[in-house]
Amino acid sequence: MTKNDPTILGAGLALGVVVILGAAVGAYRLLKPAGTAAAGSGLVVGNGVVTPVGSGASGWSVQQALTAQQQQEAAWRRTDAINSLKRDLATAQNEIKLLTDQLNVIDHTPLDQTLVASISDQQWATCRNSGPWITQAVRCTNSGMQPLIDAAVKTAWDARLADQRRPLLTRLSALNSQQLSIIQNLRELGVTVQPVAVRTT
Repeated sequence: MTKNDPTILGAGLALGVVVILGAAVGAYRLLKPAGTAAAGSGLVVGNGVVTPVGSGASGWSVQQALTAQQQQEAAWRRTDAINSLKRDLATAQNEIKLLTDQLNVIDHTPLDQTLVASISDQQWATCRNSGPWITQAVRCTNSGMQPLIDAAVKTAWDARLADQRRPLLTRLSALNSQQLSIIQNLRELGVTVQPVAVRTT
């Protein structure tokens, strides 16, 4: 073969084309942006959920995937907030029921007979000392004294029970404000809950 043989020239030309194409592909790969997602790749949305991202018809754009992730996280935060508020509401309402039961016990407390005897003695002594001894029989009769004694006993007994109720009613008022605030917060999250009844007296 001579230096100008057509076979040798053709082989050399083909080899040159292959080398040039290889160099071009290598340069493209080096210059390709690192952040470009390949078709069929995925983006982790949360809790192990992977959303397909790519240029294919079935893939989402990166922005769509991020939006889905944000929506999912917002839904989780809403659920957590609702559950937390419901726990707080249950705690408040359980205490309301407990204090209401205590008030009912106070309401049905038997009348203290020691108090009755003490007030009766005081009323009789007051009557006897209110005028001359000679008129006691007229002034201080059982029929006349009993209404006075009953009224005095009722006043004293009501005052005693009111003293026992007062701290419970104060606490109930605070709990009622708390439950109404929680219920309002739940309503803003789309959850409707009814308050329990609260005594004020």
